[in-house]
Amino acid sequence: MNQGIKFLTFRLIRQDTVFKFDKVRDSVLFGIDVQPATLSNQDILKIETLVKKQVDEYNKTEEVREKQYKKDLRPNEYLYDNLIHHPEKYYKQLIAIVNAQGEKEVWVNCLLAGG
Repeated sequence: MNQGIKFLTFRLIRQDTVFKFDKVRDSVLFGIDVQPATLSNQDILKIETLVKKQVDEYNKTEEVREKQYKKDLRPNEYLYDNLIHHPEKYYKQLIAIVNAQGEKEVWVNCLLAGG
């Protein structure tokens, strides 16, 4: 009998990966006069807030564009949706630096988890 074995189910809630700045790989993103930076939990929460705000602004713009596009075409010709649904399901890759002015900059790449 397997009375001593317990099976656990894990649910991935969110996935953020912070990459350390690499001058060779990342100079195309930031330039060369920068230094690596670390991200605190507070920084990551602020990034989440900023990403959500940008997604909301993007979706509003897309909704206006899509309404106009649908109006210009017959309804059955409109086949896709450019809105970002459930941004909380996206994986985020982050690279943080301090620029020449002493300001922290963060590059954020978002990838949809599980399609």
